[in-house]
Amino acid sequence: MSDRKLIAGSFIFLLLVILIGSIIIVREKGYLSREEEPTFISYVGLWDPEIINPLKIEYQKQNPDITIEYEQKKPELYFETLKNLLATENPPDIFWWHSGWGPMLNNDLSAIPESVISIQDYEKTYFPVTKADAKIGGTYRGVPLEIDGLALIYNKGLLSSKGFKNPPKTWADLQRTYIPALNKFDKKKGILQSTIALGTENNISNFSEILGLLFLQNGVTFIENGEMKIHDSVALNNDNLGQKTLDFYTSFTKKTKDWDSTLPNSIRAFAQGKVAMIILPSHKIPSLQSQIKATGSKVKFGVSSVPQPPNVEPVTWGSYWLSGVSVKSSKQGEAWKFIKFLSEPESLKKIFEKESKIRKIGRVYPRKDMSKELRKNALLAPYQSQAQFAKSWYLHSDTFDGALNDEMIEKLRELVSRMAQGKGSAKSNLNSFAPEAKEVLSKYGVFSPEIIER
Repeated sequence: MSDRKLIAGSFIFLLLVILIGSIIIVREKGYLSREEEPTFISYVGLWDPEIINPLKIEYQKQNPDITIEYEQKKPELYFETLKNLLATENPPDIFWWHSGWGPMLNNDLSAIPESVISIQDYEKTYFPVTKADAKIGGTYRGVPLEIDGLALIYNKGLLSSKGFKNPPKTWADLQRTYIPALNKFDKKKGILQSTIALGTENNISNFSEILGLLFLQNGVTFIENGEMKIHDSVALNNDNLGQKTLDFYTSFTKKTKDWDSTLPNSIRAFAQGKVAMIILPSHKIPSLQSQIKATGSKVKFGVSSVPQPPNVEPVTWGSYWLSGVSVKSSKQGEAWKFIKFLSEPESLKKIFEKESKIRKIGRVYPRKDMSKELRKNALLAPYQSQAQFAKSWYLHSDTFDGALNDEMIEKLRELVSRMAQGKGSAKSNLNSFAPEAKEVLSKYGVFSPEIIER
């Protein structure tokens, strides 16, 4: 081998050594760009996976570095399951929470970053009831997935048979005009036909929310300056508003003899044509439809706004689910961006379409700018139109929390039961209820300075 070839070979070998060495050093120092690992976001809720999966896939295509893992939980065990998950070191990044759970989840919920949704934009987008439920310690902690409430369900045939083209708009009209025309009472046989299911606690679906609505419509303040006021809310004319409300609710079993505890559950009674009107949230409509079909009855029903007191600003009920992010999540920013994507009008329309196929009815849109979307939907339009007037308190049925709401409902159940049995006056029963309610509310953080008084 010539000296020239030897030198050339040595030079090439030296270059290879330098190149390989440089690569090793650069890799060790991290100077070479590495392919980014995907960000995994865990999400638990109550949606059927068929509803969330198409949107999840769409978002992942737009954000290839994001992978979302969604898991559906059982409603009856959801709160207990969620609390256990949130107590672990690695809780789900995103989770559903109910609007009545804010005080209990105060320390688990992260605030929505201003860069994702500002407070100003949030309040422009969502209904005022969220300010009482989702704003904790001055920051919003969840984005609504829906807005539900209470509406009046009425039997078209029974009303038209007495010449009524529409259901009552006010409680005064109901008492003065509709009950005398529709109620059928026999001294021996009892109630043969009821006008509306009101007055008891054992056989009225969502009785606690109905009574909660009446308290709110009458201007009752539940808590003021850290003290219970439900028993001591007084109007300018010195009327005790709580007592007045309780007497009104239980009057349907006493004065008008329009409803009592011997009748079937309100939904079943309506399906059988035994009651002309009931009050229900929208998510109970499929159950009503199923029971009507099961009974073989020909009941045709309409949906209308709940009656109001005369000559005052309307007040309706609000109950809804939100998406929130765990304070322990290391991916809070990415999680909130996905929630924002789900909350956009186009996403909500896709969710509505999917849910309508699976559940036979979709969720009412939670955004103000979508209020007209359901105006032609005979079943849901009243719920949508009422959302702007919604208020709430910790008397939400069907959350299965086994805690704040369920315990408050149990206390209210005892109160209404005593009234229905004629044990004590509205005054004495409310005076007994107030300290018992305060004990429950205190246990679950409702008196925390971060929770808005109502």
